[in-house]
Amino acid sequence: MVGTQLRGRDRDIEALTDFLRDSGPGLVLTGPAGVGKTKLAREATRLAGDLDVAVVWVQASASSHEIPFGAMAPYLPAIDTTLEMLPMLMHAAAALRALAGDRKLLLVLDDAPLIDNASALLMSQLVAAGDASVLVTQRSGAALPEPIEGLRLPRRELAALDLEATTAIAEDLAGGAVADLLVTLAIPTTLPPERLLRVAGWCAAAPAVVAAALFATGSPVLGAVAFVVSAISLSAIAPASADRQRGHSSI
Repeated sequence: MVGTQLRGRDRDIEALTDFLRDSGPGLVLTGPAGVGKTKLAREATRLAGDLDVAVVWVQASASSHEIPFGAMAPYLPAIDTTLEMLPMLMHAAAALRALAGDRKLLLVLDDAPLIDNASALLMSQLVAAGDASVLVTQRSGAALPEPIEGLRLPRRELAALDLEATTAIAEDLAGGAVADLLVTLAIPTTLPPERLLRVAGWCAAAPAVVAAALFATGSPVLGAVAFVVSAISLSAIAPASADRQRGHSSI
């Protein structure tokens, strides 16, 4: 079953399913920050598991960017970094083929622009040789590493969720009153629905703290949302607390 926060992504999930079944060389999910690229990539790993595809999740990061094979390290045996690049690549590729066994291999590369060059080269060679497919997430405006860009993979641009999907998620997360609030605020503000949703999720845990933090960090509109949500939450909690206190006092 598709998770709550994948509402409104039916067409994107269909495209991922087709990609996995067709065993194409790869696909790039691109879009602005917070649009849901990583969530869709996670859903792709679940779908791949249902199809008995071996999945290697590669999390690129700034901290491992300068380390050869840093992003791929969790899946590789110890590699002698004093060797030339070619023997290291062959050794690493053999390890990943062995990991997949007789199954198809899907490499899922999250935050691709941050991957180290050696890992990018390894992934591109596996794809070029037909030994793996790759699913890539890329933030709009950030360049892909040359080895990945050189594969010339098809791209799927993720659009922001429409208001209907956004408010449906908000209602699931924090109740109908919050959903109604988001409907009201999403039209006159320039804030993307994903940011409003994030506030709704945070407010469900600690609305007053979130509100204060948002005001302090220069987000007055989101701060206002949080304060209203806080009031809604307290108005719902107060009667229940009063009932419980009356119940205890009557014992």
